[in-house]
Amino acid sequence: MMLSLWRKRSFSHQTATLVVAICMLALMLFSIAFLSLQYSLLKQQSRYALNTLAESVAYNCVSALTFSDSNSASLTLASLQAAPEVTHAEIVLNDGTPFADYSNLNRNKGVDDEVVYAPIAHQGERLGTLKLYATDNSIRELMHRALLISLAMGGAALLLAGLASRWLARILSRPLIRLAGVAALIA
Repeated sequence: MMLSLWRKRSFSHQTATLVVAICMLALMLFSIAFLSLQYSLLKQQSRYALNTLAESVAYNCVSALTFSDSNSASLTLASLQAAPEVTHAEIVLNDGTPFADYSNLNRNKGVDDEVVYAPIAHQGERLGTLKLYATDNSIRELMHRALLISLAMGGAALLLAGLASRWLARILSRPLIRLAGVAALIA
C-alpha cells in the first residue's frame, strides 16, 4: 500500500521526500553523537572538579583531625554550601567512626549520583577520609536544554530543507518531464 502511494506521487515530490528523509537521518545521527559526547565531557569535567574540591576540603580538615576538633571540621565542611551540587559530606576516621558531617538542606540526600573519596593525611600519616556526595542535576538540566534546542533547530532545519528540496525538485524535474513528454510523442 505504501509503495503504491509512493508511485502515485510526482517525481519532484519523491525527490523532495528523499532529500528530507536523508537530511533527517543525518541530523539525528549528528545530534545523537554530539549530545553523547557533550554529556561524556560534562561528566568528566564534573568528576574532576569534585575530586579537586574534595582534595581541597580534605587538606583544610587536617588541623581539625590532628587536634580532634570536630566543630572546626564541621565548619570547614560547611564551606561546601558554596557548591550546590554537593548534597552531603562526611569525615570518617580510620577506624570507621564518623567525625563530622555536612548536609545541604536544599537537596535530598537519597539522590546522590556520585561519591568522591579524599584521604585526609598529615606528614604521610592518614588521619581519615572525606566522603563527598554530589548530584549531577545541573548536567541533566543542561543536557535537557541542549536537547530541546537541538530539536527546535533540527525542526527548523528540516522545514527549510523540505521547502528548498521541494523548490529545487520542481526546477530540476521540469526538463525531465518535458523530455519524457517529447519521448512519448516520438514513440
